[in-house]
Amino acid sequence: MQQPDGVHNLGSLWGRRVRARREGLGLSQQELARRCAVTQQTISKIEVGAVLPRDVLKLELAQQLEISPRTLFPWPATGVGPGAATRRGAGTTTDHPNSAQAQEDHL
Repeated sequence: MQQPDGVHNLGSLWGRRVRARREGLGLSQQELARRCAVTQQTISKIEVGAVLPRDVLKLELAQQLEISPRTLFPWPATGVGPGAATRRGAGTTTDHPNSAQAQEDHL
């Protein structure tokens, strides 16, 4: 299943920010994965924009990367709207982070 352009762009933006911050702190993907209790493959997929992390993982990534979630995962003013679909995967969401389904997933 191919991602809509806006979702791919969002994933790429977030992934670049996660990678830059991780590298800036001198962490390997493996170490960040261990700290977040996910696989190295999950971190890799996030960094290349292949998946969008669920809210709970966004919070954990931000904490481990010592940065605010809003700074690490900014929501662009244009290009992606609420309800944009993403590919399912480990630690990912299929809806906008504030959607009813995403909120249910995190209860």
